[in-house]
Amino acid sequence: MENHKLISVIMSTYNEKEEWLHLSIKSILNQTWSELEFIIVNDNPDNKALKEVLDEYMRKDNRITVIQNEKNLGLAASMNIAWKRAKGKYVARMDADDISVLTRLEKEVEYLERNSLDLLASNKINISEKGEHTGGYQKIPQGRRAEQLLPYVNIINHPSVLMKRDLFETTGGYRELVPAEDYDLWLRMLTLEYKIGVLDEPLIYYRLRNNGISMSNNYKQFLLVNYVKGLYRERRKNKGTDSFSEENLENLKENGFQSSEERKQTNIGTNEIIEIAHIFENHGVLKACGTYPFYSGAGLYVEHDPRKVFEHSTLAP
Repeated sequence: MENHKLISVIMSTYNEKEEWLHLSIKSILNQTWSELEFIIVNDNPDNKALKEVLDEYMRKDNRITVIQNEKNLGLAASMNIAWKRAKGKYVARMDADDISVLTRLEKEVEYLERNSLDLLASNKINISEKGEHTGGYQKIPQGRRAEQLLPYVNIINHPSVLMKRDLFETTGGYRELVPAEDYDLWLRMLTLEYKIGVLDEPLIYYRLRNNGISMSNNYKQFLLVNYVKGLYRERRKNKGTDSFSEENLENLKENGFQSSEERKQTNIGTNEIIEIAHIFENHGVLKACGTYPFYSGAGLYVEHDPRKVFEHSTLAP
């Protein structure tokens, strides 16, 4: 039975350092919103030390449930297992190497309910593997203006998300599109006209890892992002249906995503950057001196020199 005050926090862990894992777990357990359950999926059953850490937390705090995968399933499958166990009205995402601000859940619930949203994400502060700040956070459009940008670029910080649990039920959860499984889910929610918003306040510390998805798989992510955008356009044309299947995805991978449609998607990168810039400028995000957004695979960034947009952007031709 759904608990209307309970927040279900879901997280998967695989190869995070114990220090990072402790910080991540404690940042949830010490939230000012205390009525929560914390569902943690251990996606690395061969790591005995990791299992011991998780079991110890579960013994100490009855809000924690640990699910042990029998084998490595990946993030998408692990998160689907977790949300199906959730009992709360809301589900919050968390990553095992990030840190939540202690007021995160309280602020997110208040903003989501006050603005009648179905899904909310917050801004973030990037930190290094050593926990050092890597610079100030970039402003992102607040409120439902995020819906205008999502067809072009993913501005939703995945581990900051709070959403109504029934969105998972309606969409079926994540599909096997790692590392773009989150973007695919947001676009499917957008297709169904769910209300998606952003709180432009940094409520998580997002760890940039040297060997993480955000750093080492940019090209794969770029290809999958374009594929996900193509599926979104299909749904808009075909009354909500798309051609996704695991077999279809494997065929595209074997061909390097070089179907005629995918080549077309790749070649519209410059136009997408210009369109994003217009949206940002219209909503007062860009400063008077001129800044330019670009997508680097790890997220949306802002550059003062427009020439550098095309030097760094994975959307550039």
